[in-house]
Amino acid sequence: MTVAPPLPRSHLVPALSVTAVLCVALAWPAVAKAPDGKGPPAHSHATGHGAGQHGHARGHAKQAARQAPGNSGAAHAAKVQRQAGAAGGGKPAKAKSSLSAAGVAAASASQAAAPSAGSGSGAGVRASAASARAARAARTRRAQARRRQRVARRAAVAAGALAAGAATAAADNTPSVGAGGSGAANGSSKAGERKKPQADRERPPFAPVPQTELPQPLGVVRDIVEVVPTPLRVLVAGLVALSVLLALAYAMTLARNRRLARQRRELLGQVGLLQAALLPELPERLGASRASVAYRPADGLGAGGDFYDVLPLGGGRTGVVIGDVSGHGRAALGRTALARYTLRAYIEAGLEPREALQVAGSVLAGKLEGDFVTALLAVHDPAAGTLTYATAGHPPPIVVSGTGFKPVLEGTAPPVGVGASTGQRQTTLPFPRGAVACFYTDGLSEARTGGDQLGAAGIERIMRELGPDVTAQQVIDRVSESARTISDDAAVCVLTAEEGAAIVRARVERLEISRAELRGPLLGGFLEACGVSVHGIRVAEREAREVAGRMGGALIDVTIGDRAQVDVLAPDLPVGDDATASLRQPSTPGR
Repeated sequence: MTVAPPLPRSHLVPALSVTAVLCVALAWPAVAKAPDGKGPPAHSHATGHGAGQHGHARGHAKQAARQAPGNSGAAHAAKVQRQAGAAGGGKPAKAKSSLSAAGVAAASASQAAAPSAGSGSGAGVRASAASARAARAARTRRAQARRRQRVARRAAVAAGALAAGAATAAADNTPSVGAGGSGAANGSSKAGERKKPQADRERPPFAPVPQTELPQPLGVVRDIVEVVPTPLRVLVAGLVALSVLLALAYAMTLARNRRLARQRRELLGQVGLLQAALLPELPERLGASRASVAYRPADGLGAGGDFYDVLPLGGGRTGVVIGDVSGHGRAALGRTALARYTLRAYIEAGLEPREALQVAGSVLAGKLEGDFVTALLAVHDPAAGTLTYATAGHPPPIVVSGTGFKPVLEGTAPPVGVGASTGQRQTTLPFPRGAVACFYTDGLSEARTGGDQLGAAGIERIMRELGPDVTAQQVIDRVSESARTISDDAAVCVLTAEEGAAIVRARVERLEISRAELRGPLLGGFLEACGVSVHGIRVAEREAREVAGRMGGALIDVTIGDRAQVDVLAPDLPVGDDATASLRQPSTPGR
């Protein structure tokens, strides 16, 4: 399988570069030198100087109040008092009292004017007119007082700015002084200075002049960074750098995974094409049989080593080849093709299924590179109305017919390529018209439905539900719908007898046993599974030992009918002793 090359270490360069830039950007405000003349304001000096100016303005207000005569003196004193309070940074608390004094003076003037008017008939009218004029004058004075109060508030703001500027200038030029007479003298000396432009009066002198204007988000970030301690900045920079590094690593890993997934899809597509070449289409005519095949790859890794073949034979017979090579992927395809064509060649040459397995086992020995092959070969003979098959570690077929069929699993031959001879077992069963046989690989029987494996019983139930016209694709689809997962490839071949002999023959089970295997319980277990009585088992064992003494082994045929009949025959070729006794044990395929 083609894989992506390992990641180079150069992908760390951009991450480390970003880390260094972030550390410098966050640590720069802490180590940068503050500009000249932009230090913190001298709060104590500004406070003392402002207090001096406030006392000086209050003195001027009191002097003006003493010098101004009458009501105009009171109004002028109130105005000066408000200006003094605004210049000192306080609130115009005396404005209301000054207005009250002006009102009292107006009332006194009206009362003095009333008696001097004399008596007579027009005295009341003149008194009323005077009262009205006095009321209007009072309202006018109140309105003017409110306007003066607003002007005083604006003047207070400007005076505060001037006082702050004076305090800053005093802090720069002279040492700090108290809030007494020196402050007042400083305020008097600044009174004659010309007014500054409007932009200078509105901007506090102690505010640093921005050298570069930044957008609002960047300015907020800059302000936040300036108040963060340096160790915390370094820690945050490290965390940010680590996050950037992890993000880059994640992005590169994601890209690599996508590249591997794309390569895997391409590889599985190629393997699928090769696998399709090993799963041939059926011929148009198969004599007296009707066959269908289907294949389903596993849910996990793609193509495996499953194979099948259906071929017409001489005399109207039909041959079936199905098997499974251990392993998956491209490496198993070559061995799959080798096993399929070898088995097909020997069954097409006219050998019995058991003999074809024996010859193929000897030919494939040492050519599977450590793998093994489970296989089943079958021949349908419509003239005799029989189906003959032999297995090598493969599950037996499921046969649905009127006569019924229960396979004998004792003495099952081992797979091809495990280091022992195979092809010792063969079964011939009646296969009349309308009978259906299903050949499958273990991927189908091992499919899990409801927590348990489907098994041979589940496949037989599905076939009976689908009826006599069942096809291999229907079986695959039904299993796929009901199974939660299919962990291995599944191949299915369904063979239906459309013609057959009217006479139903008996079932024959054949076993070839060596002299070494006769010393064990293999023969007794096989005969007992075929329904042979205890007396018949003892007789068969004695005869088999006599034949094996001459030929190295014996051929046991058991005809299963109303009662089991045992025939001990001499093999066509001498049988050699090997270690198959430990391998040919009862198997439980499809459970």
